[in-house]
Amino acid sequence: MRIKLIYPKWPKLKNQPLFNLPPHGPVCFAAAVSDDIKISFCDENVEEVDFSEPADLICLSVMLTCQIPRAWEISDLFRGQGKKVLFGGIAAMLHCEETLAHADSVFLGEIEGRFDRIIEDLKTGKLKKVYDYLNNFPDINLVGTARRSILKKHLYNFRGVQMVDLVHASRGCRFNCFPCCVPYLSGRQFRPRPIASVVKELESIDNNRLFIVDNSLSQDDKWEKELFKAIAPLKKKWVSHPIKDDDQILDLAVAAGC
Repeated sequence: MRIKLIYPKWPKLKNQPLFNLPPHGPVCFAAAVSDDIKISFCDENVEEVDFSEPADLICLSVMLTCQIPRAWEISDLFRGQGKKVLFGGIAAMLHCEETLAHADSVFLGEIEGRFDRIIEDLKTGKLKKVYDYLNNFPDINLVGTARRSILKKHLYNFRGVQMVDLVHASRGCRFNCFPCCVPYLSGRQFRPRPIASVVKELESIDNNRLFIVDNSLSQDDKWEKELFKAIAPLKKKWVSHPIKDDDQILDLAVAAGC
């Protein structure tokens, strides 16, 4: 079984520096795919899509709304060749109704523990038009280390500097900020990964510069303190979305490499 996983390009702003970060969604998805399936990954922001490459399933990972038009184009071209196309990712979920016109199947929700079912349906010719797992979240313990081996790391350099790697320590968010889509997509319950799993993943990343992409680390004071204490020995440098404005927490964040 061969899967071609594609992260579509999007238009850049005029005079915008052309640097690219390694995408997070595709490597998290790839971690949920069994080892007996061969994955070929293309980030169209840094390389061209090979439309002649053999594949049993085309998977489009679409994070941004501005990627959606190109994702539809790519899908239409592959479906014109008779290939099956599965959409997933934030933008695919937010634009599911429009995307269904360009897809054989759309996956809604989080993929861990669910992809084997899709493969079985594909093999038996019973692929569903929609796999709806919105608000039906998998056990957070199923979230493993992202499969960064699919990335061509040399393509994510800017002026000789290796770009940050993306990683997450939790899912969901207890806040309900307008106009954030997280309450709709990931729920308002804070779901932290086991800290040991986060440390293990950080240790596996051959990069000293990281972006912790959690919607907010300011979810639970005790967890936030324990996380920063646990990652401090790794000597990584990182940026993130909000952390709590608390002197003790801020001191721990600095010691942890923030």
